[in-house]
Amino acid sequence: MRAARGGAGGQPRDDPGPRAGRGERDPGAAGASVRRGPPDGPIDVDVADAATLDRLPGIGPALARRIVDDRAARGAFGSLEALGEVRGVGPRVLGRLAPHVVFSGPPRPPSSSVVPPAGRRRRASRSAP
Repeated sequence: MRAARGGAGGQPRDDPGPRAGRGERDPGAAGASVRRGPPDGPIDVDVADAATLDRLPGIGPALARRIVDDRAARGAFGSLEALGEVRGVGPRVLGRLAPHVVFSGPPRPPSSSVVPPAGRRRRASRSAP
């Protein structure tokens, strides 16, 4: 059995240990945002702001901002498939989002200018000597 570590003067420390800080942030901490988890009902991705999108599973503040910026530039998504064209929204994220989102806008036409994610370039094949 391990003895409890104390602070200065034998007083217990206020340090909660290495698992502290996981989950929700302290709303009083400087620069902290409070995440409440998935909303009670579905979120309309075609009208939601970045703060609302940030509450969805798999969506953080940066991705929420990219979704809003894409919608502002190209119009409503209208479907999960169109949302999947946003950089960072792949099949795994779409699967997590599906039960939590709706789309009020008309579906976008299929995009022919989908750019593959960075880092997935083909390497030049080397020929045998």
